[in-house]
Amino acid sequence: MGVLDIVLIAIIVTASVAYIAIPIIKSDDSGEIPIVFDLESISLEEEKEESYNAIKEAEFDYETGKLSDEDYGLIKEKYSEKAIKAMQKLEEREKRSSKTEEPTMPTMQGKSKSKTTTATCAHCGAALPSGVKFCQSCGQKAKPQAQANFCPKCGKKHGEGDKFCQSCGQRIK
Repeated sequence: MGVLDIVLIAIIVTASVAYIAIPIIKSDDSGEIPIVFDLESISLEEEKEESYNAIKEAEFDYETGKLSDEDYGLIKEKYSEKAIKAMQKLEEREKRSSKTEEPTMPTMQGKSKSKTTTATCAHCGAALPSGVKFCQSCGQKAKPQAQANFCPKCGKKHGEGDKFCQSCGQRIK
């Protein structure tokens, strides 16, 4: 066997291994769709929470005598404004998303029924109604987390009608 034969065999073996290994490495065997979170809403929630914490800390410092009346008033006013702006932006986003995320679906009697959405399909971007196992637009399988209620901040499961997470206090909807 010559050097050319060994090089040719090495190339064939390498190509065969790559042909077999690449689909295994790249594919997700579950076929499940990952959840897409609204990062801007999460950022606004964190800003609101940070403002609340700053106000609480300023109140503590004021009560212990570390802050004057004037300083306490300035700090409280500053962080109250930040919290209010964040809450207003969150409410605006919630109103906009509630208008776009409530498609109607005809029922057996021909009447329309509103479907609530809990996630967005990461494959095609369509809204996923609660309780579905597959995306109605592209047919991809939805993850169980897309059907269940999970906190966007800490990931803990919460009840169907809860407005705040019991674990971290995050506003849910």
